Formats: sequence, C-alpha cells, structure tokens
Amino acid sequence: MTDRLDRSAAKLDEWAVSAPSEMGATAQPRPPGLAESPAIMDLFKDAVQLHGVVGETALAATVYLALTSRVQDSPVSIAVKGPSSSGKSWTIEKTAEFFPREAVLEFTSVSEKALIHTQESFKHRTLIFYEVTGLRESAEDNLTSYFVRTLLSEGKLVYESTAGTPGNFYTERIEKEGPTNLIFTTTKTKVHPENETRCMSLNTDDSPEQTKAILQRLAREDSAVVDLRPWLQLQRWLQIEAETRVTIPFAEELANLIPPVAVRLRRDFLAVLALIRAHAVLHQLTRDRNDQGSIVATLEDYDVVRDLVADVVSEGVDATVSPSVRETVEAVVALGETLVGKESGEDGVPAAAVAQSLKIDKSNAGRRLRRAADGGYVRNLETRRFRPGRWVVGDPIPEEVDVLPATATLARNLDTTVVNGDSGDGCKVALESGQADVEPREEGEV
Repeated sequence: MTDRLDRSAAKLDEWAVSAPSEMGATAQPRPPGLAESPAIMDLFKDAVQLHGVVGETALAATVYLALTSRVQDSPVSIAVKGPSSSGKSWTIEKTAEFFPREAVLEFTSVSEKALIHTQESFKHRTLIFYEVTGLRESAEDNLTSYFVRTLLSEGKLVYESTAGTPGNFYTERIEKEGPTNLIFTTTKTKVHPENETRCMSLNTDDSPEQTKAILQRLAREDSAVVDLRPWLQLQRWLQIEAETRVTIPFAEELANLIPPVAVRLRRDFLAVLALIRAHAVLHQLTRDRNDQGSIVATLEDYDVVRDLVADVVSEGVDATVSPSVRETVEAVVALGETLVGKESGEDGVPAAAVAQSLKIDKSNAGRRLRRAADGGYVRNLETRRFRPGRWVVGDPIPEEVDVLPATATLARNLDTTVVNGDSGDGCKVALESGQADVEPREEGEV
C-alpha cells in the first residue's frame, strides 16, 4: 500500500515538473500531463489519502467527480451525512483543495439575500456549505434555501426588488447565471424534502474500525506533502480549454435495465449520467470523439461510477439498506429477545443497549436508529418528549437489490443489441473499445 502511494506521488511530481509552459495567444495550449493518465481516479484516491483523508476514499472520489461535473450543463449535487466528528467537513475540505479557488464558493453561513447581492459568479462553480444550517432551511420564510434550490433546478437566479424613494420608485433586476451545483454536510438523517431530492446522499463511515484507523493516523508523526499543482492545472484546463460535451452511447440501454421502483430515480438517474460524463471529461484524452467532437463515454466510465454510487442509489429508493443500518436493525432484533422486560424494564430496546452491542457511542447509536426509522425498519414506542427511546422492529429489511445493473450485464445487453442490429454507431464504438467483457472493477495499482 505504502509503495503504491509513493509511486503515485512520484508520478504526480513528474507531471508537475513537466507542467504546460506559457504559450502565445495563438498557440494551442498543451493539456496537462495528468490528463494523459488512463486512471485519474485511482491516482486521486492515492493522493487524497496522502493529503490527510483516512478511509473515506470512495466518498472523496464521489465528491471529486461531483466537483468536476460543475463544468457541465447539469452538474451533480451532494449531501454528505454523518455524526459529529465523523470527518464530513474534513473530507470535503481536503477534496476541494484539489480544485482552484475559482471553481468553488465555500460558506459556513450567509445572510438571507447574500447570494443575490454577492459579486461572485455562480457559473460553473460549486457552492459548498459546511453545515446545512447555513442554508437556514428550517425557516420557511427565509429565502436562502429557496435561492439555492432555484439555482440548482433552473440553472439561474432572477431577483427583482423595488428601490428608490417615495414618488421615485423603480425596479431593480438582478440575474445570476449558472449552472451551479451544491455540496453540503449535515448531522441530520433527513433534510428539507426539496433539498433532499435534489442531492445524492452519501454517508460517512461511523464504524469502530474507521475510528481506529483515524486514531492511528493521528498518532503518526510523519506527514506527506502532496503537490496539488497537477490537479489544479487539470481542473483549470477542463474549465477553460478542454471539451466538456459528452455522449453516452449506452444510456438508453442502461435506462432499460434499471427497474422503475421509485419516482426519485428520475433525478438519481440524471445524477448517475452526470457522474459518468464527469469521469469521461476527466479521461477525454483516452476517449474517442463522435462526428460532432463530443467525448464518447465508455463502459469504463460507467464501471467507475457504479462502483462509487450503486449502493447509494439503491438505498435512496429503499431497494436496499446500508450495512450500518442493517446491523443496527439486527441488534434491535437480538436485544429484543433478551432485554424486553428484564434489563430494560419495559417494552422496547434502549439506544444505550444498541450502542453497547455495536461497540459505538450512544449518540451514534441513536442516529443509526433514526436512519433505520426513516426507512420504517424500526419504530420508537416512546411518544413522550425528552424520554429515552424504546425501539422495536418495524418493516422487514428488503433483500439486496442492485438498481444499477452490473457492468458485465450492461455489456452483454449491448453486445446482444449490436448483434441484433438494433443499436446506433455509438454503442458499437463503446464495444469496439474492448468494453464488452468488462467485469465489476477493483481498485488496482497505478
């Protein structure tokens, strides 16, 4: 592991040294060296670990792709959820450092109309709120959250207000162009429904094993310094000079394979497509182009994205549950058979017993129980406020269902389509690139 990280760091140093030189106004800028790599996301996972992120490489990689999607017309928004001190803000902050400052706008909180009156541009930039309370979404008459939702949905913000003095009133019109996407953190299991449906929800790892890994990292006295120059060069090139149009030749077949189990999939599918495009944009130097000059996405792009968000999509439409929720419900089942009427003294399992069983703290156990309750898998019998919860089993946990089909399944279906003569040239391009036998990918050495 250490040797692989060292090799990645050495390769990044080489690219930084050979960074594109300044050219004349009429010269064609040379793409940064990092853009030539066929596995940029593997390099990023190595780099972000060296940069201080422990264990949350999949989360960081998904955030990285979401931030990269800002250069597209329909970027992806992300909600990162988890208990306090679980590394939500840290992971986002360290990932955002791989991007130039002009790519993001970071906030902890803003006044009600700050987004309207700021001189900053929102076009192809990501708004980062390091706590969802900064959106003040709980205040129904507050405009901040409404402004953000409008930016995400409409791609622009138009605001008219009355100005002037009595007898000399006039109307001021302010327009803020997008497209814009949003990344925020929260300790809540659910946020405002209008924000919840516009974002892909990711959860931090709250396991004892992750806590142990973080403690070990904090105890280490050595520290690596990551050269961020290649990453900044890459993102500036993508935003200013590179091609950002992407065609996904297998999109229709992918849509056919996804079971229509929930209305939310209408937005989640768009997010998956946007992440595929973001990955293809990153790897455009190793991708084909169509007759219009658009980058042609391959099954490799889908495979990487599926590896990151398949569980997220399935959990979002209640087609499956996360391992942490599953083990929490299982703990309630097991404890319910031994504690009811004994140690608990009344019906239901207390959060403290669940915490002890899972070897986590009580507040984290309470949060896990609330997540399970959001899906209906447990119920709290206690109706009185400020009283400890009394948890019992609710609806059965669904069987594991992959909403996003395996890459090999998609490849086989595309191969059948081509053989039957029902596909367009786009699918043939993807298959001729050696993608027909793609299996679920595993992260390998760079």
